[in-house]
Amino acid sequence: MRLCSTVCLLLLWTLPGQATETLHIDPRRSEASFSARLFWFRHVEGRMAEPQGQLQIDENGRARVTVRLDIASARMDNPRREAMLRSPEFFDSDRYPLIRFQSGQFPVSSLWQGGTIDGQLSMRGATHAVQFTLQPLRCDRQHISECLIRADGEVKRSAFGMDTYRLALGDDVKLSLTIGFRR
Repeated sequence: MRLCSTVCLLLLWTLPGQATETLHIDPRRSEASFSARLFWFRHVEGRMAEPQGQLQIDENGRARVTVRLDIASARMDNPRREAMLRSPEFFDSDRYPLIRFQSGQFPVSSLWQGGTIDGQLSMRGATHAVQFTLQPLRCDRQHISECLIRADGEVKRSAFGMDTYRLALGDDVKLSLTIGFRR
């Protein structure tokens, strides 16, 4: 009787519908970049290295992604701009050291076909709905951990309390995520 109970429990544990696959972001193969228009004709650009987070895929082919970016990793073309980026006028990294994105559920097929991901972006103590556009993957579905996922979006910096230098720096900030995963 005890053997039967143990076997039944093991079968229930491994039944489909109970599993969620989790892939972790590989920080060495991933980065986030951003750009904004400076003086109406030039763009300033920057990068944040080593994103953290995960992609969860459920048994119904639905996925969720979480991404965390450390503002201390932000790099621009000169140290003065990097210091300004971390200052209270922009990211205020002493008070808010991380940027977080949490997606809603989306079909995992969007990774190969392209599509959109809706979610919540949090930075500087504010959270707003954002949408990223996925570029279609061109790799083997069985080896997603070998793929690089590209997602692009845009936010208004003023929505997150970054409204200084409005005459010199545009309000629209383009965001791009290049994410590699590991199992």
